[in-house]
Amino acid sequence: MFTLRQFFLTGLCGLIGLGLAGCSSQSKEFSSDDAPTVETAAPESLDDQVQAAVPETDMVAQLQQVRADYKRILEVMRRWYMEHGLHEKGLWAEKELGDLKKVRTFDYSEDQSGEKRLGDVDESESASLQSIDLQTLSEADMIEQLMEIRATYKSILEEMIRNYNACGDTRKAKWASTELSDLDLVRAYPYLVVVDIQDTDLTPRDSIVEADRLYDEARRLHKGGKFLPFINNKRRLKQAMDKYVQVIKLYPTSDKIDDAAFYAGEISKEYFNDDVQAVRYYELAIKWNPKTPHPARFQAAVVYDYRLHNRARAMALYQDVLTNEADMIRSNTEFAAVRLNQLLKEGGHDVEYETQGTYVE
Repeated sequence: MFTLRQFFLTGLCGLIGLGLAGCSSQSKEFSSDDAPTVETAAPESLDDQVQAAVPETDMVAQLQQVRADYKRILEVMRRWYMEHGLHEKGLWAEKELGDLKKVRTFDYSEDQSGEKRLGDVDESESASLQSIDLQTLSEADMIEQLMEIRATYKSILEEMIRNYNACGDTRKAKWASTELSDLDLVRAYPYLVVVDIQDTDLTPRDSIVEADRLYDEARRLHKGGKFLPFINNKRRLKQAMDKYVQVIKLYPTSDKIDDAAFYAGEISKEYFNDDVQAVRYYELAIKWNPKTPHPARFQAAVVYDYRLHNRARAMALYQDVLTNEADMIRSNTEFAAVRLNQLLKEGGHDVEYETQGTYVE
């Protein structure tokens, strides 16, 4: 059996020396000082290795290796999470792999455009995956490998763009730019981030001055982290998230815990693309305060519906919106009624829900 590190060692070691790449798969080579030739002996140090030229054929081979490694590590993680009962994280890996398969790739060693998708793991890759002993893997090791592969893939493409532009090969530079743009659309899930709240059977009943002060600090950071549309201060938002969680952990009887949970869900969903964590926080807010003044049910329903594709849970929450949040935000109520009717019809049901939360047979 191979270990995970052995499985990826050969490919990743070959990527360390990627400094600059050539513009021709047949003859041209480039180095950082534009030297016309390169030493044939292996570099003695990492600095020497970075300075060494990399022929285009080697560069393309390294790119192909990191593409394959990215697919493999996600498939390994998906299997590992499923076998360990961590189905939500397994779903993350499956969704990231699905995004990755949509990336447009090109055969840079060919003169004509060879556009294609990364596609499914081929038979040889599947056989290699079966040789990995999942019982010997640690989650931290897998995530470390994943992060390294993500960064390496991006670095290779950025280097290719620079070098193809430098030698006037605008067509291949455009190919690399297209692949990089698609790669940026692959959602990178925060596999190590979890809802760090052990006791979920809490009741928000006490007005606690210290908890209120901490909650107010979190709200200021939260609002301050949103400067302009699409421009956010992730550091401040992370600080706000930490303080919301502190309110819950340090003052579990505070009347602010459901508010803190709701806003922690908002940050998770809107700014950190963590849908599973978001719905957990929304549902904690509902559990701790069924009469919460925040649209936690609606937000959770939309995430379950459109992001996590759990239609059964989404339908239950949309109905809950009509029952418990009907007077909160009119547009939410109307949307919930329309969407619930759509889902019911897709499932073959003849029930129509109205915005008041009643139904007509």
